[in-house]
Amino acid sequence: MRAVRLLKQGRLDEYAAAFHPGALAGACEMLTLQIKQAERSGDAEKALPLFRGCRSIAEVRQLSRAAMFAAYLRSALAQAPDLKESLAANLQSVVGHYRQAPDLAHVVYRDTGLDRRGKRKIGVYTLRKTAGRWGLLLPGDLQLRVTVTRIRLSGGDPSRKLPEPQVFPWEVVGHVRESPSTAYILTQLVTRVVDTRHVEWNAVRIDDRQPGWDLMLRKEYAALTKLAQERGGRLR
Repeated sequence: MRAVRLLKQGRLDEYAAAFHPGALAGACEMLTLQIKQAERSGDAEKALPLFRGCRSIAEVRQLSRAAMFAAYLRSALAQAPDLKESLAANLQSVVGHYRQAPDLAHVVYRDTGLDRRGKRKIGVYTLRKTAGRWGLLLPGDLQLRVTVTRIRLSGGDPSRKLPEPQVFPWEVVGHVRESPSTAYILTQLVTRVVDTRHVEWNAVRIDDRQPGWDLMLRKEYAALTKLAQERGGRLR
């Protein structure tokens, strides 16, 4: 994917511009609330380290959403050199894509390198189409962080204790074939935090020796979800 290449090459302005407007709006709302929280403490400039390359909060406020997000990413990567090196060294191979809806698509990928546990990471990039343009959605963990931070800071109390999130059972929404005998099923997990619905998509590898293979081929995803739930959330 082009966006992944941009991230690996450190072209963060272009990478940030590849995100969906709604994703950028959510991320920048979180960042703006963090600036307001610093203002409440008496010094908005305390939030400046969040935006690498900016000389003042006044300058941050003049940025577009994509530019604000890019400045935040620069700061995050500068504080995590190991992550930056990992992004530069690791390659990703696209397995395939699945169109869940006319305006919603998922790209399943796998890393060519191994993680610390000796396993190859499998992941999903999700894109949404608006006004004829596809844009990346935030990764699931960042989506959740944005949601929790926004809810906490919108009340002016960053230490505010939130109710336990309501987690719904995951469901199968599609699949991507890897080979004649292997595939990745796409799962959707919905979490509700206060009044905000948070959705995360993941991929699980399956082969033709496992229960549910025929259901997957027939695209009977509801039946496949039920089978997985009966087996304790597992198909292996």
